[in-house]
Amino acid sequence: MAISTLASALNGAVGVFLVRAGRRHRSVTLAADGKHLLTDVWTSAGVIVGVLLVGLTGWQRLDPVVAALPSTRVRSASVSGASGPSTRAAAVKASESASPLGSGHGRGR
Repeated sequence: MAISTLASALNGAVGVFLVRAGRRHRSVTLAADGKHLLTDVWTSAGVIVGVLLVGLTGWQRLDPVVAALPSTRVRSASVSGASGPSTRAAAVKASESASPLGSGHGRGR
């Protein structure tokens, strides 16, 4: 349990660092990697809290209830991350660079 908690804390720190670096350098990839790592942290936190609560209370049915909380957070992060403004901007930039005529072409101009 201690190793999992320490690993989650380290992953959380790295995730926050990557998200901030992604914003600072305007890198969708860095920010997405950081957000992905943070969703892993949410999942691990749910497991740790679930195990602790079941261990303290002995109530086995508490585990799936606690597991549902981080899963909803992960789901909302994946939906907002897949449709956020930085994702759309990256898609436009990629379509412009893929155009054989260069920037500004390929968007119906």
